[in-house]
Amino acid sequence: DKDVLDTWFSSALWPFSTLGWPENTEDLKYFYPTSTFVTGPDIIFFWVARMIFSGLYNMEEIP
Repeated sequence: DKDVLDTWFSSALWPFSTLGWPENTEDLKYFYPTSTFVTGPDIIFFWVARMIFSGLYNMEEIP
């Protein structure tokens, strides 16, 4: 559907968008990047790869 944002795109923004980005909030400074990340091997390409790309692009750091 042309009116629906891609699920993997929006979830790739999760690590920093939930912490107040694009503002440079105290939560963002403290919690990003994270030190632990747990995921299933079946979504590494779909979610984790996109999270790395979006983190590098928007935050200049890997989540």
